[in-house]
Amino acid sequence: MIRLDEYLGIVIDDEYNLIVEGEVVKPRVRKKREMVAVLWKADGPDEDMYYMYREVFLKRHRSLFEEHRIRHDVTLIPSKKVNGEFNKTLGHYHTGDYPEIYEVLRGEALFLMQSRDYKRLIIVEARKGDQVLIPPSYGHVTVNIGEGPLITSNLVFWDFESDYGPFLEKRGALVYVTEQGLVRNENYGSDFEIIKRSGRRLFSSNIYEEFVKEPGKFVFLREPEKTPSSLT
Repeated sequence: MIRLDEYLGIVIDDEYNLIVEGEVVKPRVRKKREMVAVLWKADGPDEDMYYMYREVFLKRHRSLFEEHRIRHDVTLIPSKKVNGEFNKTLGHYHTGDYPEIYEVLRGEALFLMQSRDYKRLIIVEARKGDQVLIPPSYGHVTVNIGEGPLITSNLVFWDFESDYGPFLEKRGALVYVTEQGLVRNENYGSDFEIIKRSGRRLFSSNIYEEFVKEPGKFVFLREPEKTPSSLT
């Protein structure tokens, strides 16, 4: 059982159900068979890769999030390696090129963010309390590089859709994160820039509390052209 007392009082039980205010949120489970196309080296039996919890709110705040069309989710990525590659999400772009904000609640992460023309890869190493902006038009993958589970929360425009196509077609992101280091994905060209950054705190509060206090601050999540340069 995992307790996140400092973050909405969330509990994740041994069967990976998320509980908030006594309500159970069942996970959407990403299976290995769904990710074969994006893994560095795919073989072995099917298994759970990560757990996604959609629409996680305190009851008194749900209407506020609905009014502004902002969704709050939680993701749990167990610590494991698949043939030497660190466990990760499948990866997707956003229809409409909407940005997204993440926060690391527990564990250690690498956020891989790549431009649509595949000319730029931003890699952010983040730990508990760090908040990371996925810029407009960037596809992204989250990698668990720690010893324990990686748990993240995120805020995103409610009505967006995930586009997994580019990552499935190219068999993953521009690089694979492995025990050997970064391994370039040969399905892309080699002419791209890699920018490495450290995670940081973007707001004085966690992203959930910050939204509840000042929802207008997050208008850029549904209007990408208003994304503040100070967050990138």
